[in-house]
Amino acid sequence: MPMFPHTLSARPLVINGDSTIRLRFSHRCSDLEISCDSQIALPIQDGEDVLIRRCDYHLNLIHPKDYSYFNTLSTKLGWSKKLF
Repeated sequence: MPMFPHTLSARPLVINGDSTIRLRFSHRCSDLEISCDSQIALPIQDGEDVLIRRCDYHLNLIHPKDYSYFNTLSTKLGWSKKLF
């Protein structure tokens, strides 16, 4: 679920920050792995679920003075654009 996709075939999900996403695999393929930001790949074992939730740690980012996260998100997701 890429947050900043560079193609139209990769669509992000925007969810409530207090949500927990549970991934459960009913028909597990062999060699199933999960990775974050293309870093270390972790294998998924039979019967394991993957839980995704917000971390308790915070990260402060530096942005230009006129930067707007929501304007950037709106532009990337095409909010309020005509479809045709």
